[in-house]
Amino acid sequence: RISSPTFGLPHSYTRQLFQTVVVPRMEYALQLWYRPVTECESARRSGTVWVTKALGKVQRQACKLIMGSLRTTATDMQNYHANIAPIHLRLNRLVYNAAARLAALPASNPV
Repeated sequence: RISSPTFGLPHSYTRQLFQTVVVPRMEYALQLWYRPVTECESARRSGTVWVTKALGKVQRQACKLIMGSLRTTATDMQNYHANIAPIHLRLNRLVYNAAARLAALPASNPV
């Protein structure tokens, strides 16, 4: 173990390690195939929900290490106190930014 509540890396270094190593690997080429998760009042969530859930589990484990919190602590509170954006918001922002960059390309661009 590299970090735990009682010994190992300080929590700030654990957060920095998560942000610089784990997050880029989770988000690599995601904007090519990821469909943002949308919620309607009367329908089920649509998009790649299973990916969001799987990556959310990884982020929850990282937040537990960063904060040194208990297993039963709510994920929203862990994200807030670790200063990490919720996974669905971060992934949706990544996809929307990529779409905006593509839409802003000039017509002469071969892409």
